[in-house]
Amino acid sequence: MLRGMKRAWGGGDQPPSPDALPQLVALAVAQPAAGLLPPAARLAPLHGARGIDLLAGRVHGWPVPDQGGRNTCVAFALKACLELWRAGPGMIPSLSAEFLYFMIRAHPPADAATRGLWNSGAVSLFDGVAALAGFGVCPETDCPYLDPLPAGSDLGGPAPSAQAMARASALRVTGWHLWDRENPAINDGKGAAAMLYEQLQAGRPAAITMPEFTSEDGDQHWTMHNDSGVIADPPQAGWNPSAHIAHAVCVVGYQPDAAGGWFIFRNSVGTSFAQARNPLAVPMVPARGYGAVSARHVDMFGWRIASPGEVVA
Repeated sequence: MLRGMKRAWGGGDQPPSPDALPQLVALAVAQPAAGLLPPAARLAPLHGARGIDLLAGRVHGWPVPDQGGRNTCVAFALKACLELWRAGPGMIPSLSAEFLYFMIRAHPPADAATRGLWNSGAVSLFDGVAALAGFGVCPETDCPYLDPLPAGSDLGGPAPSAQAMARASALRVTGWHLWDRENPAINDGKGAAAMLYEQLQAGRPAAITMPEFTSEDGDQHWTMHNDSGVIADPPQAGWNPSAHIAHAVCVVGYQPDAAGGWFIFRNSVGTSFAQARNPLAVPMVPARGYGAVSARHVDMFGWRIASPGEVVA
């Protein structure tokens, strides 16, 4: 897709509370003012931390997806977590983002009517967690991804087949490891970067939602327009965080450095993302369609994190 062309983005329409938004904006536009970086104590667990690579050399056998013009990044991030988490030697299963997204949309949360972007197709990370716990997810072959949707379709797409429903029930996931910036009962006072590293260290990939940053010309840093695939902290001057749109990605590794390190993620916007990556740089983006986000950016802007727990037979 050419630069300047419009496409749908976003997977989360539940931002931090209005009281938190001015702080996010200030962090984004102030540039690296020392007083606005995360407290050192929050990144302390990463000092001296070892590198982690859950891909284990399997990147080229796991095709990068493209969500196209639909707001389905949450489904793609969660499906990627489960695919990698359930992978066997030399084999990564292909699960259905279409099925998962349909189940989220077909069973709206109680507060859907109050969400400004629910009617545009945006869903939150925890909506996806609830759908996976209740309904599971089927193989991609049982419910292939559709983009664009057939004319007249609901945002969630056509209903899955009975076979897809039956197979999905065999992969229902509960016991999720969750983190929510504004819920102390969930985050246990832990920073987002420390939470991500803890999950990776335990061998679990994790999905994370973070705000989309938009430039004056409407470009966004999570899209295919990011040629390097690197998201540092804070973004360039003039890039501001959205008040209500987040993008979800699957975190698959960590690369250390003196400033807190980098989390390696799998995106869902096709291979145009990171098309000019530098494989000799630090951080090292493993392939087109993947990226690296600084631990400090994660700690400043992470909204929610979900890492898989256990399968209900």
